[in-house]
Amino acid sequence: MDDIDEALKSHPLERFGTEANRLLKVMDGQLSKHKFICSNNFTIADIAIYPWVRGWKWSKINITKYPQIVDWVERVRSRPAVGRGLAYGVPKEEIDQWSEERKAQYASSGSTIASNKNLDRN
Repeated sequence: MDDIDEALKSHPLERFGTEANRLLKVMDGQLSKHKFICSNNFTIADIAIYPWVRGWKWSKINITKYPQIVDWVERVRSRPAVGRGLAYGVPKEEIDQWSEERKAQYASSGSTIASNKNLDRN
């Protein structure tokens, strides 16, 4: 999104941050009552939410002010099937942390996908 003026990015980024923090508060409330999102059992809700929360550093959303969420991320990540899923098709050394090369690769392709130059304006 390098081709978009910074002023035009500010509102969507602020909106994303506000909504993400609202959702973290909802999660925190749920996790104050249960070990997992919906109950004390691991459910499809945990599976659906985990990838979004797992990428908190990339999204620039700070989950560390919610210790229950940090603990939940660790609980979900420690499940053997989650570990197998994360490892599928990924070099072992990049399961939990991308290499600088891979970060650059994804950043460059993401810029292409999000570019306004790819919009069909006809």
